[in-house]
Order: sequence, then C-alpha cells, then structure tokens
Amino acid sequence: MEDSYILGIKRNGVSLKIDTLTFEADQSGYEYISNINRVSRSGGNGQYNITVTDHNLNQGCPIGNGWKLISGNIYYYWSEAYAYFILSDEHGVKTKEILASQEKTPLSKGYNIDALAKSIFFKAQEIVLQFPSASIYNAYMDFVDKKPKYHLGGYLHISLKYIALC
Repeated sequence: MEDSYILGIKRNGVSLKIDTLTFEADQSGYEYISNINRVSRSGGNGQYNITVTDHNLNQGCPIGNGWKLISGNIYYYWSEAYAYFILSDEHGVKTKEILASQEKTPLSKGYNIDALAKSIFFKAQEIVLQFPSASIYNAYMDFVDKKPKYHLGGYLHISLKYIALC
C-alpha cells in the first residue's frame, strides 16, 4: 500500500469518470482532484484521509441534485478495510459518515485503496438518488440505528414515507 494516491474526476451531468493518476500526470484535464493520503499507521491499523477539490481548491465534488461529496476516510485493520464519506446537500447540511464499502482481506495481501476510494463516489450517487436531503438521510439513519432489528420489516417502509412527508 502506498502512502498517497491521486484520482482525477471528470463530470458529464451525473456521470463521473474517475482515473487513477500519478503525481507527475497532467491534471489539467480533470475538473476535480481527489488526494488520498495516509495519515496514521500503527502496526496493522491505519487511516487514509480523502479530500476532493477543484482547481481553485474549493472543497467538494458535485454529485447531483445540489449534493457534494465533501470528504472521506479509509480505515484499515489486520483483516479488513472500510471506506466512509460525508456528503453535503444543497442547503449545506452534512450527512453523518456513510459506509461506502468494505474489503475483508488479510493485511498481508494488501488492500485495494484505489478501489475503496472510488467506491465512495459511486455510493454517494446512490445516496443522492435515494434521499432528497441530508436531514432526511440523517433522520432515517437515526431511526434504523435505534429500532430493534426485528421490528424493521413492517415499519421501515411506512417510516420512510412519513420521513419524506415531513
């Protein structure tokens, strides 16, 4: 695993093209650049921070419907790695940290940090399509986290309609 990675992002409407770049690569053809930097490492555990900026260093990458991908993190341990991110809606309200993907692989085989980072953008697009605002997403997650799992079957669909009407 490298200490840093760079992704170049091009947008066309709601479509994204994400390329892995080298440090020496020409970044001028990309609207947004994502820097992925290892910020901690201790034994088999560590963390990468993920930032996304345009060429004027404005934070965030538009995902659609006024939402922006603000930042992300990749946490890795001896047997698994997780990619998380935070979105901001059109009103500037931020979501709680969202799990984009996880990789259950021994650290000795190495994690695919590049793939974990790219998964953040695709999961962000799913969230934008499912929720009209960060407030509704956060309320939904609070509901899911507080309800016993065996009650979710019948109440989940009704509660989503109720949340959407509020």
